[in-house]
Amino acid sequence: MDSAEDLAALEVTVIAPAWRLASLRLQRRRIIAEAIALLSYVNGRPISSIAAVARLVRALHRDDPRSLGLSRAIINCPALLRIFDPLHPSRDHRLGRRLHLASMVAESMREQAPGQRPSAGSLIYQAVLELLALPFRILLGRCYA
Repeated sequence: MDSAEDLAALEVTVIAPAWRLASLRLQRRRIIAEAIALLSYVNGRPISSIAAVARLVRALHRDDPRSLGLSRAIINCPALLRIFDPLHPSRDHRLGRRLHLASMVAESMREQAPGQRPSAGSLIYQAVLELLALPFRILLGRCYA
């Protein structure tokens, strides 16, 4: 039964299955790369746990299956996320929600080391980075909303 006219009347476009599957594969790879970047940013070092990445990808897919569209520079250097990290994230801010999910996954996967505290030098370093990033966070915090 010919349905081309009916689909045109409904303004439905038919997409070849091979093309759609290829685009889904690229989207999945993009979300995995973003999950690795988010976990690396939250941990403060490159992530090595495949289980943590898989858990975050599942959580991101349940929350919002669309990719954030992070630039290649941010994917390659997750520390750049600091300038886009919103000061006061709302439930509507997609990057804020994803960073929250990443921190929950990272915290659940972290080995508990009793008595391990950050050094004073690392705390001072983080405070200086926060002061330097504050103007950028104010200006760019609405990106990736």
